[in-house]
Amino acid sequence: VISQKASDMNKNLDDAYKVLVNYCIQTFNSVNTKWRDISSLADITFQTNLAMAFGAKSLQFYLYRATSGDAGIVNKTTQNPTIMYPWVQEANRQAQLLAPVILSFDWVGAKTFKGSQISSENTAEGFDKVASKQLEKFTFIKEVDARLDTVISEMQDKSGNKGYMVVNFSEPSLGQTDYVT
Repeated sequence: VISQKASDMNKNLDDAYKVLVNYCIQTFNSVNTKWRDISSLADITFQTNLAMAFGAKSLQFYLYRATSGDAGIVNKTTQNPTIMYPWVQEANRQAQLLAPVILSFDWVGAKTFKGSQISSENTAEGFDKVASKQLEKFTFIKEVDARLDTVISEMQDKSGNKGYMVVNFSEPSLGQTDYVT
């Protein structure tokens, strides 16, 4: 989970020093660690969309070579791309489609919503990390009902226009569709 602290740092640095903070997207499988492995395109787009919802202005993808098996983007022995390579390409393509819109706004903040029908036990831990820095209310959104755990961010352009980004915060591998009203 991208922490609110990192998002605040991104905004503060961007405002004060005109620099961008990169968010590194996990694009490798971990060998002998507790990290969750990447098993689909949804795992990567979940990270990119969540990073943008928390104010990211720049995303980074490392193209690791596998040290054993197909743990990385490129197989160490054959030098051929693994199954993750096209996933990273597609996630990057999707992020680039959103970039002109996202980059025209300044991040204001985000708010998390527990799912009304389905909520993950693991979500509470992730939401706890951002709860103390959440927006108390949105400018134009008065009420939210989300079927699954959801993150909504508010942004503002130089003319004062508001923009919102909605991200399904449920486990990507479950393939669940969120409905937000």
